[in-house]
Amino acid sequence: MRVKVWSLIGKTSVVASGLTVLTAVTLLSLAAEYTSLGDRLSHFTFYWALLALSLVVLASLGKRWILCAVGGLLFAVHAVPVLRLWLPDSDVPSPSVNAVEITVVSANLYVNNARQPEAVAKLMELSPDLLVLMEVGDRWQPALRPILARFAYTVGTDGDFWLLSRYHLRLAARTEIGGGGLSPLLEATLVAGDSAIRVVAIHAPTPRGAARLAQQRRQATDYARALNRDGAARCRMLIGDFNTTPFSKEFRHILKTTGLRDSSRGCGYHPTWGPRLPKEPLLPWLGVPIDRALVSDQVLVKERRVGTMPGSDHRYQETRLRF
Repeated sequence: MRVKVWSLIGKTSVVASGLTVLTAVTLLSLAAEYTSLGDRLSHFTFYWALLALSLVVLASLGKRWILCAVGGLLFAVHAVPVLRLWLPDSDVPSPSVNAVEITVVSANLYVNNARQPEAVAKLMELSPDLLVLMEVGDRWQPALRPILARFAYTVGTDGDFWLLSRYHLRLAARTEIGGGGLSPLLEATLVAGDSAIRVVAIHAPTPRGAARLAQQRRQATDYARALNRDGAARCRMLIGDFNTTPFSKEFRHILKTTGLRDSSRGCGYHPTWGPRLPKEPLLPWLGVPIDRALVSDQVLVKERRVGTMPGSDHRYQETRLRF
């Protein structure tokens, strides 16, 4: 009996302590607008939901119903934003019968990737119409020659950030933003027959501290300006490594500023960046979804998926669009 009592006390203590910590995390996440720590914590809402659910299970085993209720509330707070990713947009108009369909792939190759031949083979296998590549250092240049040969139109291929297209590109440019060329964007209008889509590719700064977070917010205006540079292109797309998740205030600010919608809506939760071992990614599905694609309402997302890019700490994202 004594063992059972102490076991119950210990279990209750663990659950209560866990809920106390999780409550603090939740309050900080909800106050992400005012604190950089809260913003960082908000990216991991999927894992906070799992933690809350685990604590609810432990509390129910000990029949601690008040703790169950607290845990259930915390679970709801963190689970709802994740569950929304499975809900499709209901107000998106259908494209015309003459709409063009293209496949777009973006991939952060990782500058120190030790499996370049396999990564190049994966890109060749995907064979997209539009390809965005990030972290293309000097070591990548020779390996990517077969990829370059497949695309007639290129932007930014003299640096570490590339935009490659099988279709004609107009008003194409590499635009330096964020001061000192620290965070360039690639912009162009892809023309296919009578259809055109304005594409802006980004590799946003990492959210290290309040200054970087403020920079991410400021750059949303640059994205919007580039997206609207070609007034004849009604369709628009913003794609790349956002270095922020759909749960952050920065991401919501980008959506509001650009007027675009998240292409992953209705496709579920798919982490694209995760922790690394020295040479290989470590369970990237434990990561967070920071590689994103936003589109205007005139663009129909037929399919979106992510997959493993050999040797990289990012997964690639592949999106099939009609516009």
